[in-house]
Amino acid sequence: MHTLSYRTAIAVGSGVALALALVGCNERAPAETAGRQIDKAIDRTADKIDELAGSASTELKKEVAQASETINDTTVTAKVKAALLSEPQLKMLQIEVETLGGVVILTGSADTRQNSERAEQVASTITGVKSVDNRIQVQGTV
Repeated sequence: MHTLSYRTAIAVGSGVALALALVGCNERAPAETAGRQIDKAIDRTADKIDELAGSASTELKKEVAQASETINDTTVTAKVKAALLSEPQLKMLQIEVETLGGVVILTGSADTRQNSERAEQVASTITGVKSVDNRIQVQGTV
């Protein structure tokens, strides 16, 4: 937040200094011309500041969205793990859970195909899960 204020102050100061330097080089310019030159320089500086602020705002929005998605994925992962642990036939299995963009990836091993399918079913019922990629290996099969 302070960085943008600092940049703004530098940009405004630079624009005014440039305008004054231009006016100083043309000693014969009447006051009206000098005033117009300063106004133009300030307008260009203000436009540049708006452009920088818009760019910073866009970048900030992207970072907030990425952070939000990471938090959502972490929450979904925790909920899926808790749901799997609450199932008597699944809690003893070695099932790893990872969530990327709402897609839950189940890995590990299960003792039966039914338990592998049940894990997928349980994961799919959790709010925030877009889909489930079931990569659970059933013991004794390849």
